[in-house]
Amino acid sequence: MSTQELERAETPAEGIDPAQLRQVMSAYPTGITVITAAGPDGPVGMTANSFTSVSLDPPLVLFCAALTSSTWPSIRDAEHFTVNLMSARGRETAQRFATSGIDRYAGVAHHAGVTGSPILSDADSHLECVLESTHVLGDHAVAIGRVVGVGERGTDSPLIFHRSKMHSTEQ
Repeated sequence: MSTQELERAETPAEGIDPAQLRQVMSAYPTGITVITAAGPDGPVGMTANSFTSVSLDPPLVLFCAALTSSTWPSIRDAEHFTVNLMSARGRETAQRFATSGIDRYAGVAHHAGVTGSPILSDADSHLECVLESTHVLGDHAVAIGRVVGVGERGTDSPLIFHRSKMHSTEQ
């Protein structure tokens, strides 16, 4: 990196409007996941669209959680979690887990995986993970998990997040 690039990278992002940044980022479609864990008072979970694969060897994935999330501390403290990859069939469940102040598991079929974290029955696929590390960056925590179990149905159209709404890729 040149000195000029380094200076530019260290310059604060003054004048960037968070609402405008959110609008621009919403133009980038992402998959929808529901992150679940076995919390101390029962199962917990939240919808997340900031998720990606990090490494195949070792098998690592990451997701981001807002520091203001009331669910994130329980997932972090559980030290394991499941990434439920949602499909069109799971739209209502994904919406439920994105809603605050409700019993997110009411009427949602699930079972415990090898780590004890819930696997949602209407997820198209899932990755069971042990929490490897967390990093606070800005207003979010980045959670990196080592994949210890996988399951795939692969039978439905993926659920995506685009322009701040959930969409199915089904035509």
